[in-house]
Amino acid sequence: MRNGSFYSLRKLEKKNTTANMARTATASRRNNNSIYNGEMEENQIILKGVIFSGVIFSIYYKTTYPNLPGGDSGELIISANELGVAHPPGYPIFTLLSYIFIKLIPYGSIAWRVNILSVCLSTMTSFCLFIALSRLCKNISSCLLGGSLFCFMSLSWTWNITSEVFSLNNLFVSVLVLLCVLFQLKEKQQKIQISFIGAFISGLSLCNQHTIVIYVSCIAVWVIYTLCKQKIIHKWMIFLLTLCLCFCCGLIPYVYLPLSAHFNTARWTWGDQRTLSGFLRHVLRREYGTFELLKDHQGLGLWKGLSAYNDHILNEWGVIGLGASYLCIISVIRRLRQGKYCLCLLYIMMVSYLLLFTWLANLDISNLLLFGVVKRFWIQVDLVLAILVAVLFDDLICVVKQHGICNGYIQLLKVDNIIAGLITYSLLHVNYQHCDQSKNTVIIDFATQILNSLPYNTLVLTKGDLPSNSIRYAQFMENVRPDVTTFDQEVLTYEWSLPMLKHHYPDIIFPGDLLYTTSGILEDGRQTFNFKTLLDTNYNRPIFACIGVQNHDSSWTEAYELWPYGVCSKFIRKGSSMDIEEYVTETNRFIMEWPYPYNGFDKTSWEHVATQEMWDAKSSVGLLFLEKAEEYDDANITLLLLQYSYDIYHRAMDASKVFPVHWHKNLALVCEKLSRLNHNTHKELIAESIQQFQHFIRYDQSDKDFERIIDAIKSLTKYLESIR
Repeated sequence: MRNGSFYSLRKLEKKNTTANMARTATASRRNNNSIYNGEMEENQIILKGVIFSGVIFSIYYKTTYPNLPGGDSGELIISANELGVAHPPGYPIFTLLSYIFIKLIPYGSIAWRVNILSVCLSTMTSFCLFIALSRLCKNISSCLLGGSLFCFMSLSWTWNITSEVFSLNNLFVSVLVLLCVLFQLKEKQQKIQISFIGAFISGLSLCNQHTIVIYVSCIAVWVIYTLCKQKIIHKWMIFLLTLCLCFCCGLIPYVYLPLSAHFNTARWTWGDQRTLSGFLRHVLRREYGTFELLKDHQGLGLWKGLSAYNDHILNEWGVIGLGASYLCIISVIRRLRQGKYCLCLLYIMMVSYLLLFTWLANLDISNLLLFGVVKRFWIQVDLVLAILVAVLFDDLICVVKQHGICNGYIQLLKVDNIIAGLITYSLLHVNYQHCDQSKNTVIIDFATQILNSLPYNTLVLTKGDLPSNSIRYAQFMENVRPDVTTFDQEVLTYEWSLPMLKHHYPDIIFPGDLLYTTSGILEDGRQTFNFKTLLDTNYNRPIFACIGVQNHDSSWTEAYELWPYGVCSKFIRKGSSMDIEEYVTETNRFIMEWPYPYNGFDKTSWEHVATQEMWDAKSSVGLLFLEKAEEYDDANITLLLLQYSYDIYHRAMDASKVFPVHWHKNLALVCEKLSRLNHNTHKELIAESIQQFQHFIRYDQSDKDFERIIDAIKSLTKYLESIR
């Protein structure tokens, strides 16, 4: 009887011990999961995350572009629609997703459909960010704060609603961050499963933007170190092989590149990936420079770049936000002392990326357009920094709670919610108008106006991303002026260009296989031709350059000159006679047609570049006449050219209160030269020349001729007083 009682007692104790261990493990898991300390159930967190991401989707959807954005968007959209290959490294996942969205959405412009893809990807990013923060923080207000800091800062907002690859990269970063957080919290066997999923996602992420490789490398080291330290893996060889296999499976989308190149049905594609060398050249970005943003460019150095990023955070989040971005190291150290290394990993990822990218970014950020290019790659840093700042905020709230600084838990809860809400509202209030692109059609208007200004059956040789991508989109996607043929003259300098694209342009006569500085035959039998030969061969039709001419071969300058027709310029054989009145009639319309104000856009945006080009086009003929007036010995022709130049500048300046400052300088020169020939208005022209010079130096004191202009003003003033 005693033995039976003793056995029953031991069994009961064992049962109670097991139950206590289970409760302890559950409590431990809840403590680790922070926000699940009895305060909030998991389904409530997911519901709140869905609501938050739904709000993000609604705002992004309302503010996205109705048509084509600037930059690489036109090329990415065309590549997706025709299943071609985009510029290096090819972006196969974004291309295929864009193709699906183009086919599935039955309304709206094709560009808008791809913009909606970016909105959807950004919405998923906001959800992953919210869920990751819910595991790191104890207060829901911190999740709202971190999500808002990232989603509503102007830089990320701008590129989250644009048909660009940055939204997909943000999604990959947020998924990897979430996996890191879960890896820290889960049990041993679950860590192994998360490792395999993370390896696959890492491979996928490298099919988009290669800059994420820094994050992937840091995560890989941390995961393997953690598994080794906790002695979770017993068969390391099998584990590492499986991990590598998962990673390689993530790289499978790159198979799309050689398949697309093999079929070669797209009217626009970049590179020739049909061979292994061509594939590696494209994926490794060797044409741009593997570790460079652009070829043949020079940056300002590490410290200038870091200072620029510091100013970026100051402009986005203000002084408090900038201070928080530095103080977040406190939360990192605090978690380290608790044995939680995930936050430290995020901090190391962010700092490593910022230092390496800034060091390798070879673009001159004093050039505002290039600065805009560099800024886009900061979004990857901003996402992690928003998480760190949110955790710092959460730690501060917890400290306040623990020390009872505020009376009453409910009151305190309201305070942190109010703070997070106010910050969210302020970001929305400050950035909404700037980021609202719902009525922005500048880029498609730019392309359409250029095409509609050209004569019938024109050949347009474009230069640069803005004209090349926008005009190509307008023609291929919206069928604007199909009689006009456009070709990117800079692409001609690549060896793959004609083998891959020539058969899509049967109406262009290519006098060889490769554009070169001289015409001849290479050792492999290919026929080379220079730019002059290309113009000679196709001169039976109007040929225009837009914007500018390639810098690789100047042979064309021997036989041709450029006459401006708006933004584009027509190739004219030297010695051709100019019917001045007919030319003025043909180009007069360019003075009045562009409806957007000068300096009406952010100077780092493509809209600013397009508008600047259009405004320069208003006076381009006047500048040409000013230059040509010096070439003629006939005083009557010189007088006529200067008079037309004077009229063109005056009409352009009278049409708007704000215009390019250099117009004052050019008009001053016209007045001074015209005063020598027009004796009837001699004094008035001298006075106007002085006045225009004075206007110019008032607005621009950085001009290289500033001192000479000052001397000219003094001389002209003295002369005017003498003849009065």
